[in-house]
Amino acid sequence: MHTREAATPAPFSATPPPAVLVPVLALAALGPPAMAQCEGPPYTCEPPSPKFVYRVGDDPEDLTSYTPSPTPPFTPDRRPGFVVSLACGDCLACDNPLEQASWWMEASWPSFQAQLDEAWAAGFRRVLLFKPGGALYTQKVQQAQYGYLTDAQKHLLNTELSDWIHRARLADPDFDIGVFLGAWQSGSTCTPCVTDAGGNGYWDCTDEETELGFQFNTRLFNPTDRSSMEEVYQNLMPWMDIGCSSLWLDNAAHKLPKDVGDYPGHDRLLDLTQSPDYAGVKILGEAIPSYTDGYMMERPIAHAAWFAHLQFLIGDDDGVPVGKGWLSGGARDDQLVDPATSELIVLFADPDGSGAGPPFTIETMADARDRGYIVWAHSDAAVPMLQRLYDGDDDALYQASVGTLSDFNGDGAVNCADYTLFLRNWFVTRSDATFGADYAVWDGDINNDDLVDSRDILDFSSLEDWTNMGCQ
Repeated sequence: MHTREAATPAPFSATPPPAVLVPVLALAALGPPAMAQCEGPPYTCEPPSPKFVYRVGDDPEDLTSYTPSPTPPFTPDRRPGFVVSLACGDCLACDNPLEQASWWMEASWPSFQAQLDEAWAAGFRRVLLFKPGGALYTQKVQQAQYGYLTDAQKHLLNTELSDWIHRARLADPDFDIGVFLGAWQSGSTCTPCVTDAGGNGYWDCTDEETELGFQFNTRLFNPTDRSSMEEVYQNLMPWMDIGCSSLWLDNAAHKLPKDVGDYPGHDRLLDLTQSPDYAGVKILGEAIPSYTDGYMMERPIAHAAWFAHLQFLIGDDDGVPVGKGWLSGGARDDQLVDPATSELIVLFADPDGSGAGPPFTIETMADARDRGYIVWAHSDAAVPMLQRLYDGDDDALYQASVGTLSDFNGDGAVNCADYTLFLRNWFVTRSDATFGADYAVWDGDINNDDLVDSRDILDFSSLEDWTNMGCQ
């Protein structure tokens, strides 16, 4: 055991009152100046041990080993979702060495519950807890380490949050809640060794870790190594115990890290998904496996779920567009992976570009959806746009947006651009060769009857006095 010195939940409602989602703060690209060693918050760490590990050359009768298949069975979940951020941006300090959101640092359940309730009210039945271990500048793994969370935070997770998840699943058995973790390991579950922008250790670092700085934290998880799997298990199992049904591993598809060799990250993730220790839990990797020319890797995409923020798919290098996968223009038609059998998630942050990603419009989102990606909202401002692209489980996303549909493009303003876009999309859908499929609001199905017909024209026309607004 590692020790550092230093309420009953409200009844769950399937339809809580509508509320505005709390904005997600952008993560800082630059860290603060070097700092002296800090005390940091107190915590108690008692890590569990794994039951299974895959080891090359193990005796086949060893009951603690398993042999993974290079092509494991996979069932995609193509529902959209919402990201609840537990990290802050540009807030590294001695009293907040993990760069956590203030309400999470204080283990405030009312604030935590409000964000979960608001996501539910908005119609989401998939939710991701983003970086509960904080942002941690220069650290790749500790974004969701459980061991060094404070005792108050662990109590909240194992009582109020666990109970909320249980009640959510009573309301919807398919409710999915995940946690965002790092795929890279520091070699220590109970001592985070937080460093500043200069790589200087200043919280819970040994002398050796401080001397090595960022280089000390460069080990990608390895399913063939018992010590690696013990650390992975020690960080994953507590989240599964509280009810998390999916585990999102950041930087798992890193192409050429110096220690990967012939065992790349996407192969490691496929092997990890088959460990009996994680039976019944979905493991997702970041980013979407692709070659340097932008073409996707077929095998890992066909057998596991992957995710990326928008900027990793349509970023630019000195003003030159750099596309990858289905968002790279013409490459869309050349992919051999069927989008319908994949689970490739794109996280959309703030539409104005103020958050962790480039600016975008609902048309950017719709293009991603139509190319086969699954859209997730990583900010409250992205939610109205997403609600127009999907109906949601039991039409929950659609029902949450009723009353605001005259704002057809979800940008927060009602004007002639909404009128023009609706008519354009309605005509495009009517002329589509696949007409007759299920459609969402953005496709012209304003009344959510899975048809695009004259009734939608009448219903949309009745939402506003478009003529007096000067719309033609």
